[in-house]
Amino acid sequence: MLNIANVNIMVDCESILANPITTGTIQQPAKASPENVSIIADPKLIALPQGQGSSSLLLQFPVGSTICWRGLSLSNNADHTVMLYDIAKDSGSVIIDAPTPMLSFVPEPVPYEDPASDDVDPLHFTVQQLPDFYYECRLINTGRATYKFSFYITEEEQDNVTVLGYFYWTGTLTKQGA
Repeated sequence: MLNIANVNIMVDCESILANPITTGTIQQPAKASPENVSIIADPKLIALPQGQGSSSLLLQFPVGSTICWRGLSLSNNADHTVMLYDIAKDSGSVIIDAPTPMLSFVPEPVPYEDPASDDVDPLHFTVQQLPDFYYECRLINTGRATYKFSFYITEEEQDNVTVLGYFYWTGTLTKQGA
């Protein structure tokens, strides 16, 4: 049975931006401190749940499965937005094929807001098609590898979006057995 593993790269933007040694460039992103970035995945798809929220995942799903990587800030992209722009093998075995950027539109419930009173009712909603950006790849082999996840952080103020810096973080993936 093939699985789809949704994996979130969770970034503490506020901590990274509070102590910026450098904000990097697209070609030379600055290294983000490991304690400010972590991987979160469905616990059923990883062998050691204690790996949740760390920089290392022991994958439990079969070779041939699809992995969808998403960047997300701890504020759920409300204050700052995280945008992955590259995933590249840093060292070790090739265990995933080349990640491809994907954009889809998914139906999401949005709580109803009364236009007359601005009251929001979470028990009633409309469905909107919202964009979902991620990188997709397949698990193609067993082994251990370190991957470099490059991302930028933006800040939204009214209708203006400003890129605050380019960063990278390395995470380790391990797939044992078939």
